[in-house]
Amino acid sequence: MDVFDEGGEPEGSKNKGIPIASALIAMADLGQGTTSVALTNDAGKAGSLQVNTEWQEKKSGADGGRGGDDDDDGRFEEVEITLVGAKGLPKADVFGSSDPYVKVKWEGEEVHKTAVVKNNLNPEWDNESVVIRVRIPESDEQAENTEPLLLEVYDY
Repeated sequence: MDVFDEGGEPEGSKNKGIPIASALIAMADLGQGTTSVALTNDAGKAGSLQVNTEWQEKKSGADGGRGGDDDDDGRFEEVEITLVGAKGLPKADVFGSSDPYVKVKWEGEEVHKTAVVKNNLNPEWDNESVVIRVRIPESDEQAENTEPLLLEVYDY
């Protein structure tokens, strides 16, 4: 996950913001509940991000209770990622603050972007969740080669 400051992206742009920090969450660490993830940037440690990840219950249905988890490409599950807040973000603005927001990326695609929290180095977000579909690896080797969840913090 990367955190960005709001000064770098024009309104409505998906590429807006100045990168502040980022964190990776390995697939094996998804579904562990609320966790504090260390953020890093070129200068080293850049605060922490509190994230909740929960596997979603399978829904029974016409497919015999599989909930659509199986298809020709393997077995899938869904995980809900909720961004709770960040602490100790680096100063990104001239006035010594930041206007952070977070982009959530899975398999190279942006799947969610939080609201901007103005003038705050310890932002909190309400109801900032996204559910992603995750292929369950069939072997330890596949698990090791699975791309982690990327969280990027930007200053608006």
